[in-house]
Amino acid sequence: MAILPTGTLAAKGPVSTESDRKPLGLFSLLALGINGTIGVGIFFAPSQVAAKATGYSGAWVFLLAGFALLPVAFVYSRLGGRFAEDGGPYVWARLAFGPQVAFLIGFLTYASALFSTATVATGLSEHLSSAAGPGFFLGQKGIAVTCTLLLALTAATGLRLSAMAWTSVTVLKLLPLILLSVLGIFAVFTGSGAPIAASDTSRVNEIGRALLVVVFALQGFEIVPVLAGSSHSERGVPLATLGTLALCTLFYAVLHALCVRALPDLAAHKAPLVGAAEVFGGPLSARIVGAGQIVSALGIAFGQTVTTPRYLATLGRTDALGAWLGAEDARRVPQRALWISTLGVILFVLREDLGGLFALSSIAVLAQYTVATLALAVLAHRGYHGVAREQRYWALPALVGIVLVAQGAEAKELLTTAAVTAVGGIILFARRGSSRRPAADG
Repeated sequence: MAILPTGTLAAKGPVSTESDRKPLGLFSLLALGINGTIGVGIFFAPSQVAAKATGYSGAWVFLLAGFALLPVAFVYSRLGGRFAEDGGPYVWARLAFGPQVAFLIGFLTYASALFSTATVATGLSEHLSSAAGPGFFLGQKGIAVTCTLLLALTAATGLRLSAMAWTSVTVLKLLPLILLSVLGIFAVFTGSGAPIAASDTSRVNEIGRALLVVVFALQGFEIVPVLAGSSHSERGVPLATLGTLALCTLFYAVLHALCVRALPDLAAHKAPLVGAAEVFGGPLSARIVGAGQIVSALGIAFGQTVTTPRYLATLGRTDALGAWLGAEDARRVPQRALWISTLGVILFVLREDLGGLFALSSIAVLAQYTVATLALAVLAHRGYHGVAREQRYWALPALVGIVLVAQGAEAKELLTTAAVTAVGGIILFARRGSSRRPAADG
């Protein structure tokens, strides 16, 4: 199998005539972002948010989080649309701050993606195990490992086929949620529904925690620029990044409001969307939304299987983990990074408890947002690759938004994130020490 080196960094220019080497367009990128955002988060987020912000104030939490992240999405859309290389924050941090800082944020980003992929795979296996029944021979862990391997094998077939797969799954996962929205809106207009709990916005600290839950549910728009080097559309990455955040924020706010309408004890429901579907449309609607929950988990697991190795592959440089790690084959798949990541996911899904990894994912992604924002400010100040100088002023509202949604974080989550970053620093130090040793001996 032919191995191709990773592409060198370049500003976005005219569309290549070799369009087969750039398989992703606006629709595929938008589907990637929506698939990466509408995953398992929205299926538990309404009850989690309702425990912190009662009544319709929870819907406003979704809108507030989306509004706070909008400047961050602009940062990602601008940088992702400007630099035609896969990798996202690592690529931009490398240009702005040098390889050492870039490696640390790249390692943290990869670790977060790996933990998140393992957590989603575990959630998917729990749904499938419940559907299969307690007598199924594989068991929950066996199903998790099998799903992980099957998703990796699908991703290994090539980026073009992967794009077709995640686009199809995105459509399938949206249909049940659209059905729930239609049933709920019809119920609103006909005056049916349960009594609504009074809104309470006085618990500022708890609403801050609710914002962090919503950030986890809204994660996904940032994965679009990770495949910027595979886009043949100059405007595809910016439009897909901003479009993903805007569409998902509005959709989530509507879904939360409908859950409030249907379930007076929303905070007590483990499957709020399924419960709301049963109220609005009966048992059949609940089963359809429940099936959509499995499809959604499958879709996000596959999307992460495709994108997580890209974070690792970007560390495949001579001054990082070695060029061998970032090599792509003729189908634009970093096979070595893919299978190393698959092994890591399997090791994590075999663990007993992955619940704490959700919080780590949220904190780590906020660290990504911060580095990307600072990188835009630095690159715009330098006028690098035509990034307009006035766009550095977007850094301030982006940082304000990040602080707003991060103030619900707990100290142990911040310490865990710092520890993961420190592990990356140790790996980099060890890697550089081993690479210098032969030269010193000679």
